[in-house]
Amino acid sequence: MTPEPADHEADQPPRRDTFTIGRSLLLTAGVAVGLGVFYPGEETGRLLEVDRLLGLYNALLIGLAIPAPLMIIGQRRRAGPPIGPGGIFALMTGLGSLLMLPPVLVQRLVGGSPQNVSLFCLFYTLPLVSVWYLAAVLIAGQVGRSLFAPSTPWTERYGFFLAALWTPMGVWWLIRFYWDAFQ
Repeated sequence: MTPEPADHEADQPPRRDTFTIGRSLLLTAGVAVGLGVFYPGEETGRLLEVDRLLGLYNALLIGLAIPAPLMIIGQRRRAGPPIGPGGIFALMTGLGSLLMLPPVLVQRLVGGSPQNVSLFCLFYTLPLVSVWYLAAVLIAGQVGRSLFAPSTPWTERYGFFLAALWTPMGVWWLIRFYWDAFQ
């Protein structure tokens, strides 16, 4: 009777999760898709209209979120470190952006106005979700010095970075909602 071969993958620690050239290419492609598809487009009015700038900012962040599912799936397939709260946020926003991509693309291909329901959902929902998410992880104590430790997986930092970038826009919308409600 021969002994069973040892499972070497189970004996090895998880691979370190770092920023790679492949990830930078995915992010670049994601930003190109985000700006090309989700930017509301040129509208008449002032050059520095606030809603236009917010649309550009949101399209940029959607582009940064689009490749997140590929990165998270790749990390799991390589037996990388477990996905934490930052990675879950990146995965959630990336999946949300990808799920809303077909309706926006179809609307643009048929020559309709880019101001459709899918675009508005992403324009309001993702920033507000980031406010709620960041408030929850701060209250739960998930954000600390360990986030900046070299051993922290890159996807964790990436997810928290996305949330931190989207939160000011979410706060802006909350202020506008309250302002409109109390006027």
